[in-house]
Amino acid sequence: MMTNKKLSKVLKALTDENRRLILWFLQKRELCVCEFEQLLPISQSTISIHLRMLSDLELVDFYKEGRWVIYQQKKNQDVEVNNILASVSSAMDSEAQYKDQLVKLKMVCKDNLC
Repeated sequence: MMTNKKLSKVLKALTDENRRLILWFLQKRELCVCEFEQLLPISQSTISIHLRMLSDLELVDFYKEGRWVIYQQKKNQDVEVNNILASVSSAMDSEAQYKDQLVKLKMVCKDNLC
């Protein structure tokens, strides 16, 4: 069961649009930082800071593949966290403003940047 302190930290993390996008993208597929650079209007160092925060909250996992670090949505999270993330993802899926983001994601996947 999630503590109130962790719940507060997760909800605070979700107040940032870029972190919500990172989590939303990772629900679609695994990505590396260079792919996030193509998807988000922020620098590589800022992306890394967001990813570290999400990793510290146990919302994302990563593994190394050669010199690349690949990020993915964390599996086996608290039920409460899963419910929150599913609700956020569902809301983003239904918003017209995120349709362009899905097109960008498909292009990044197609370009195979890494």
